[in-house]
Amino acid sequence: MTRVPALLVLACGVVGCSSSTEDVPVGHVFHVDFAATTPHTIDGWVVLSPSETSRAGLVDFATREVTDVSIAAENWSGTHESPTNWSADVDWLPVVAAQGAWTQGLGETTPATVTFRGLAGDYRVEVVAAEGIQAFTQRTTVNGATTTVTRQGAIADSAAWDPQADGTVRSDWLVWPSVTAAGGQITIEQLTGWINAVRLSPAG
Repeated sequence: MTRVPALLVLACGVVGCSSSTEDVPVGHVFHVDFAATTPHTIDGWVVLSPSETSRAGLVDFATREVTDVSIAAENWSGTHESPTNWSADVDWLPVVAAQGAWTQGLGETTPATVTFRGLAGDYRVEVVAAEGIQAFTQRTTVNGATTTVTRQGAIADSAAWDPQADGTVRSDWLVWPSVTAAGGQITIEQLTGWINAVRLSPAG
């Protein structure tokens, strides 16, 4: 995680002031919705339609300011939208963002990817993959690494994530607690996958 020192004044009196410094995390926060067929807007979110596979100048969710970070997606072959995918707002995830998804069909041999460029430092990466119709497994990595961490603390593995049982039924998603933006990039890769939403925030 990229950090800068911040001055913290503890006490001031007739003999002067005592102070100390502490580290504070620096980085952007991005909320990305991979929308299917129904157009919508969510304040502060980056909402991508199936026809928009790249975008520059992503808006930081925390500051609502345009950044130098871009996003690009490749090899996604379809979309799906259904209220059976997700039923309620959970934490940072509104239901409208989880009900639509971009998909890659079973049997594909080339992974589908989502790449953020222009980042610096370490990020917590959260990937929502939820599907309410049928059970199957998909492999998801971030910068080549799998994870066994989920928001709910469930026993799970991103190498064999079931979007129905692990995602929809549990209202859960995958978490990579700290990913370094190698060369300024973070890449999410899925094989025969399903992606509803992503959140990037400073690690730590």
